[in-house]
Amino acid sequence: MFVAHRESWNDLSCEHKSNQTYDTFNYGSTPDPVTSKTQYLMAMVQALCITMVEELLDTLSLEVVLSVSVEIKLSCRTYFDPPCTKELGYTTILDAFGAYCSSYNSASYHLLLDKLEARMDPSRLLLFYLGAHYHERVCREYCIIVRLLQNNADANPQCCLLTPLQIAVRNWDLAGVRALLEYGANPNGLGQPGGYVPTHMDTTWARSSPLHILRNAEYGFLTMEFWLGLKNFRTWQWPAIEALLLEHGAKDFIQSGPVEERPRVLQIQSLLN
Repeated sequence: MFVAHRESWNDLSCEHKSNQTYDTFNYGSTPDPVTSKTQYLMAMVQALCITMVEELLDTLSLEVVLSVSVEIKLSCRTYFDPPCTKELGYTTILDAFGAYCSSYNSASYHLLLDKLEARMDPSRLLLFYLGAHYHERVCREYCIIVRLLQNNADANPQCCLLTPLQIAVRNWDLAGVRALLEYGANPNGLGQPGGYVPTHMDTTWARSSPLHILRNAEYGFLTMEFWLGLKNFRTWQWPAIEALLLEHGAKDFIQSGPVEERPRVLQIQSLLN
């Protein structure tokens, strides 16, 4: 089991020292090389070592950032009143990074976005960022999803098993749904059977309209529910999402045809640099 204490970071050469109130980070079983890099990356973010974050990101391949060979588990004990302990689980480095940056340093998150934009098709990157879109806490000066759409990400990609709108709706992401509709997303569009999809996403609702997904599917693609209580917060956005979809002509339906079913589990891969 890998446990990192705050004291072990005191000698790091950083721009700033962290005075956060988290003292123990438990990352599960003995890490493989990919998970080890993830742990160091999270530590750098918390310690606000932006230069070191950038240097470490440069060592990670695109595949490693977007998938991870073992699920990362993190336990944190806080000094809030009253104290509480929470266990957090993630499926990709990108998702873990987004959740961490939402509490520690969103500048690091935008740094990661800059690097991914330079190396990846914007329409595919849009799918990943919709799964890790913590708009309420990360998107400060501007929305990451809007930025990708402005940089020519397709709101209606023809090569994807799940549409961006289906993903945003599944995550009860009001800001994401609004941005996609404003940029011309088809409110009744479905993905293409056999199309591209991030490996960790559940595809069992791929032939369901966004409105049907909203009304019938459980919340979210991922197994994470971190300390920000995002699911509870977004429960209040559900009616607004439904109203927005209906305003744009959304219909509740399921299209018959074969579905490439993939349950909501981590797809284990050996992804080493």
